[in-house]
Amino acid sequence: MKLKTKIIGSSILAMLLFSLSFSMLILWQSRQDTINRVVELQKNIFESGVKHVKQSLSGVTYEGDKDAVRKDIVLYYTKNNLPGTHAIYKNGQEIYNSTGLEFTFRSELDEYNLDTGKSQIYENGAQKVLVLYKGFHIWKTQYIIYRTVDISELYESSSALFYRGIGLAVLFCMVTGVILYILIQKILKPFYQLKTAAIEIEAGNYEKRAAVGQKDEVGEVADRFNRMAEKIQEKIEFLTEMNERQNLMTGSIAHELKTPMTAMIGYSDALLRLDLSKEQQEKALIYIGKECRRLTDLSAKIMELVGLNNEGAVIEKKKLPVMKLVENMIEATKTIREEKQIQLIIVNEEEKNGDIVIEGDEIFLTSLLINLTDNAIKATANHGDITIRLSKESLTVIDQGIGIPEDELQRIMDPFYMVDKSRSRRQGGTGLGLSLCRQIAMRHNMELKIESRQGEGTSAALIFPAGINHIGCF
Repeated sequence: MKLKTKIIGSSILAMLLFSLSFSMLILWQSRQDTINRVVELQKNIFESGVKHVKQSLSGVTYEGDKDAVRKDIVLYYTKNNLPGTHAIYKNGQEIYNSTGLEFTFRSELDEYNLDTGKSQIYENGAQKVLVLYKGFHIWKTQYIIYRTVDISELYESSSALFYRGIGLAVLFCMVTGVILYILIQKILKPFYQLKTAAIEIEAGNYEKRAAVGQKDEVGEVADRFNRMAEKIQEKIEFLTEMNERQNLMTGSIAHELKTPMTAMIGYSDALLRLDLSKEQQEKALIYIGKECRRLTDLSAKIMELVGLNNEGAVIEKKKLPVMKLVENMIEATKTIREEKQIQLIIVNEEEKNGDIVIEGDEIFLTSLLINLTDNAIKATANHGDITIRLSKESLTVIDQGIGIPEDELQRIMDPFYMVDKSRSRRQGGTGLGLSLCRQIAMRHNMELKIESRQGEGTSAALIFPAGINHIGCF
C-alpha cells in the first residue's frame, strides 16, 4: 500500500470516527436535553394544576351521596385545572380514566411525600407517553391523579434531527476527504520527485538533484536529500581517487626503506672495511638493530596507512618532545649528510623555556621529518647548510637549494610527482615522500606547508595543531 493511500485512508477513517462519535454524542445530548425540558415543563404544569385542584377541593361544601358527589367534584376540578387526559385513583381504586392506559396503584406511594410529583415515560408500541402522577390527602381520603402526554412527535422530531446530523457528519467527512486527497497529493509531490531523483542516483547519475521549491519541512527534506547526494558524490569521487592512488602508493614502503637502509649499508661497510674500535662497532650494530626494528614497525603502519581503508590506520599518539624527533632524524641522515658534507643548523626559539612537547606517533613523525630532511639534502649542493627551526607553532626544514618553480608547488605532494624526473631518479627518488608526509600530517591534525623560490631554496613547515602543544620539562 502506498504512503499516499495510507495517509488518506487513515486520515478519513480517523476523521469519520471522530466526527461521527462527536456528532452522535452532541446530538444525543441535545435530544435528551430537549426531552428533559419538555418533561420538566409538563411536570411543572401538572404539579401546579394538582395544587389548584387540592386548593379548590379544600373550600367545597356539598350535600347528598358523599361518594358520588366527591367523585364529581374531584373530576370537575381536575378537568378545569389540568389539560389533557387523566386518571384518578381513590384509595387505590380507579374512579376515572380517559388515558386508555391501565395504572397499577403502588402502595409505596404512601411512603413518599405526596406533595412531590413523579414522572415516567412509557412505550406503548411505537407511541411514547409521558405519565405524570401525584397524590394528596383530603377528606381523610388519598387521591392520586395521573396525567398522560403523548410525546411521540417529540421523539420522532429529535430522532430525525439526530439522523440528519449523522448524515451531515458523513457528508462533511466525504467533502473533507476529497479536499484532503487534493492537499496530500500536493504535499507528497516533492516526495515523488525525491523518489525519482533517488532512482536516477541509484542508476549512476550522481549529479541528479531534487527540486527544492518549498520553504517548509518538505523543502528542508529535499534540501537535506541534495546535501546527502552531494556528500555521496564527493565520497564516490574520493574513493575513486583513493583507489587510483592506492595502486601508486604500494611503492611507499620501498621509499621509506631507502634512507635508513642507506645508513645501515654505510655502517655495515664501515664494519667490514674499516678497523673500528670495539665501541664503534657496538655503536654501529646498535644503530643497525634499532633501525631494523623501526623499519619493521614503520612498514606495518605504512601498510595500514595506505590500505584499502585508510581510516583504519592506528596512530599511537603520546606526548612527544619535538627535539626527540630531531635527534632521530639527525642519526638517520648522518651517512647521507656526511657524503655531501652538509651541515645541520638547529634553531630552537623556545630553548630557554624548555622542551616543545606535542602529541603524536613517534615513528610516523620521525618518518615525516626524515623525508623532509632527505629532500632538503638532495636539493642542497655539497658543503651546504640545512636549517631546522623549532617554535611552539611549527617545525620547519629550510634549505638553500635549487628551489621549486611556482607552477609546480600545487602538485608537489601528489604521489609519484617529480619536478625534475631525471634528477630525482638519479638520486633514487620515487615521488612518494611528500605524499606520505602529507598523509601523516593530516592524521595528526597538522598542516604541511611548503614555500619555495626557484634558485633560492625551499622551506617545509609542519604546523602544529593549536592548543595541544606546550613548553615544559619532559
